[in-house]
Amino acid sequence: MKQNAIPSADRETTPVSGTPGLLCIDTTLLRFAGDMRGIPQVVFMLLEVLSEPVFRGRVRYLAYPDVAEKHLLPRGIAPECIELVPEVPVLGHYDRFQGMFSTWRYRRATRGAALLVHPEPRSMTRLSIPQVVVWYDFLQIAGEWKPWKKPSRYLYTRYKYELAMRRAAGITISEHTKRLALRLFPWLDPTRLTPLWLGVRNNLKPATPPRTGALSLPLRCVYVGALEDRKNIFNLVARLSEVFGEIPFTLDLVGKYFEQEGARARALLAESPYAGNVTLRGLLSEADLRALMEQSDITLYPSLGEGFGLPVAEGMMQGHVVFAFRNTSLPEVAGNAAVLAEDNDFAEWGRTLKRLLADPEACAALRARAVARADIFSDANMKRRYREYFEVALRNASGKT
Repeated sequence: MKQNAIPSADRETTPVSGTPGLLCIDTTLLRFAGDMRGIPQVVFMLLEVLSEPVFRGRVRYLAYPDVAEKHLLPRGIAPECIELVPEVPVLGHYDRFQGMFSTWRYRRATRGAALLVHPEPRSMTRLSIPQVVVWYDFLQIAGEWKPWKKPSRYLYTRYKYELAMRRAAGITISEHTKRLALRLFPWLDPTRLTPLWLGVRNNLKPATPPRTGALSLPLRCVYVGALEDRKNIFNLVARLSEVFGEIPFTLDLVGKYFEQEGARARALLAESPYAGNVTLRGLLSEADLRALMEQSDITLYPSLGEGFGLPVAEGMMQGHVVFAFRNTSLPEVAGNAAVLAEDNDFAEWGRTLKRLLADPEACAALRARAVARADIFSDANMKRRYREYFEVALRNASGKT
């Protein structure tokens, strides 16, 4: 498949209606999705895009029976468009690591397909049909996993990525992710990787126009994300004095975490003079998350590595003043619409915060830029980018069958 034919975000394409070919999308990993962000968000977005008239009747959905019942049928996908993928006996939940069984599992389900889409490389197969993988994050094989701690998992993941890179074209979720892929796989043809940003789903879009004026006290701050080490949230909690000093504030920590991580956060807060300012909320429903974001004015995002950085885009869409670090994909997403400092320079965050409080006009201008920048990552613009990609990809694949 010639991926150099993939359109840019502003290039028009002609519909694929009337051309031969069938597209299959793998939705099996939704069985293992707890938090519906990240990769599950990509899958749900693809389900919506591929149900549009231009693709209607051209798509088959690969799923486990429970995934079909929970996620596909409620979305109005006709049962005859769903192909059930057989489970591997005995393996149980380890079935997600498909390994040597992957080709067997998909061979019958993809019969007659012109193109197979995987939301991430774990599902990759050796089938001869053209395949597309959505590369969500290469950080796990770029050293973030500390392979000496889990060598078998590291080697397995590396194998799957190698297999996928040799067999498939790829969508990367940022320019940074593409650069990282090319650094890890220098033999790869760059034209086979197409950067397409993610976006903020409509159900997280503010119900009312976002506030873009001066900040008011106490500052209402939010962090959205996991508590894993890469997100750097424990370092932020330990250094809140550098950010706020005597400025009154509240900080809500939102996101899925494991009990060990929660215990660590609670112990750290118990020793902090700001314990009463910080609330560990855990995973919220989308309605509750949107309400909290609408009530907040600042997003703090101290992550040290991101494939995209969705909370930055979500915060900007709310008109927040977003604080982040200048690493990986974050400058690419933030543009000139957020406060960026070097990694772990919380003191610079604090200095900038004081300047914004002292200069309401500069603060209002920054928040207005954030709202304008966030429009790039709107649900509609995200879907347009992916729709255009798959229109051309399916046309090219159909021409080869």
